[in-house]
Amino acid sequence: MKRKIFLLPFMAVIAICISACSLEADNVDGDGDFEGFWHLESIETLSTDSASTSPVQDLSHQRLFWAFQHKLLQLKDYDGPNRTYLCRFDISNGHFTVTNAYYSSNGDDHAVENDSVLVPYGIPGLNKQFDYSIDGGNMTLTCGNTRLRLKKF
Repeated sequence: MKRKIFLLPFMAVIAICISACSLEADNVDGDGDFEGFWHLESIETLSTDSASTSPVQDLSHQRLFWAFQHKLLQLKDYDGPNRTYLCRFDISNGHFTVTNAYYSSNGDDHAVENDSVLVPYGIPGLNKQFDYSIDGGNMTLTCGNTRLRLKKF
């Protein structure tokens, strides 16, 4: 009888612990290497002419960050005038695409209508496909003639 009395609270604690765990993982769908906090280091405009150099916008001293968690991307400018955006994205077949973007104003969320507001973060527009490569703590995103370099923070 004493054994059953001890076993009942023990089983209750185990049941509570298991129910507290998330059944759905919080990893980024498609590629878990995206998960985390990334600093936008540079935006490079690629030249089509191999003889000329590509202009690079050095952002290493600015605090422009991308944060990935599960199905959301947060774009945040900690120093400048740019708004914070929450974005939906898709990763498939080696491509990364920002599909929707939202900003908060007066406690309400609003869809971004003019996607040019994402340009300071290196995103030329919604639904543009980026090729990506992640090597340790460095990520490179390339879309058309734009290359972004991010560093895991």
